[in-house]
Amino acid sequence: VAESQHPLLQLRQLDVKVEELRKIGDIEAVVECRIKQVALHKVLHHLNQFPVSDLIYAHLALAEAYAEGAFCKQAGDHLEQAKTIAIGAFLVDSDKDAVKASIQLVDATLQLANGALGRAKKCCDIAESLVLKAFGRDSIQDAQLRQIAGQVAYIEEDYQTAAMNFSTVTRIREKLDGPDKVSDDTICWRLRFAEMLAANEQRSEAIEEQEKAVQALRHTPHLVSLYLEASCRLAEWLEREGPSEDGRALAILQEADVVATAADANADEAANALATAQADLVTANQEGNPQRYDEALKNVQNLEFEAAKVQRLRPEAGRMVELQRDIGLLHLKLRNIDLGLETLSRVEYLERRLHGSRSLQVARTLKAIGTIHMEVGAFGLAKDYLLRSLDIFLIL
Repeated sequence: VAESQHPLLQLRQLDVKVEELRKIGDIEAVVECRIKQVALHKVLHHLNQFPVSDLIYAHLALAEAYAEGAFCKQAGDHLEQAKTIAIGAFLVDSDKDAVKASIQLVDATLQLANGALGRAKKCCDIAESLVLKAFGRDSIQDAQLRQIAGQVAYIEEDYQTAAMNFSTVTRIREKLDGPDKVSDDTICWRLRFAEMLAANEQRSEAIEEQEKAVQALRHTPHLVSLYLEASCRLAEWLEREGPSEDGRALAILQEADVVATAADANADEAANALATAQADLVTANQEGNPQRYDEALKNVQNLEFEAAKVQRLRPEAGRMVELQRDIGLLHLKLRNIDLGLETLSRVEYLERRLHGSRSLQVARTLKAIGTIHMEVGAFGLAKDYLLRSLDIFLIL
């Protein structure tokens, strides 16, 4: 943000930036924004006598961001700074309770990041009454408390308690979102709730929750990778339910493949547009036309930002190969032999690009294709694929 702007405007812009960065999982950039906010709050408090509670919350937000990024030492330092300021600050009773509750929540987050489950549980126990008193039941802070308690229970393999906590988190977040909106946090915690249910052997409930999350993710373009992961997980659970669910599993994977392919194409298109703009910038520089050069430079800068954003959304190449393989295997289970072979051939092509033509992955796929040809009586093709596979295995 522009440092020439008023600190309050900078703070608002940084809050917006933090939300955007969280959506793409760039925690280090979130930390940088929080550092800037702490500096701005120091200026506002010391020079303009803004409430000290704002500075405390800024330190806590930075500590929480550090903890999320596993920078536990730095998180601890800023948590201690927040505690020190709170001890010496004059706060009204309502602010005291809110600050105490917030400190315990961030401390619990830090202890969880450190793997200190006992301390995390103790912080949650202390925070519970403070959160209810300061913020009320079904507040976002109440949801945060249940999240941490659920994570601790999950790590301790107390799946029933974990599922109960995540169910509460999902309910609170849905209530706060409203009827026409589903936030990213709600989707993520619905996925965690589904995992809890699955771990607790509540398979039908797990599938139902996972389906709701996948449907929401389908319309959330900035979470493409999470959508693919969730879709593959749902398809896996449906397959376990028996052959009657294989068709549903295949449809889910095919829909995920459409989204992944579109995201991959968007990334390629953005990269090509940037390359064209960069070439135009070089030409403008050679022509010695200042006005055209400035326009070309501005265009490159804009496209660099867009390309970087789109590239972050590109699914991992390995995940796309796995998705294609799962689709091919399901086609074969459903006796769609031609479609299965066609898909596995695409898998082989992608693996050659990703791992090289003499890789173990390619050899295994060639062997699988050859085996299928042999099973359907295409012995000539089977021999060709199996020999190609053997050639690779012999040199590995």
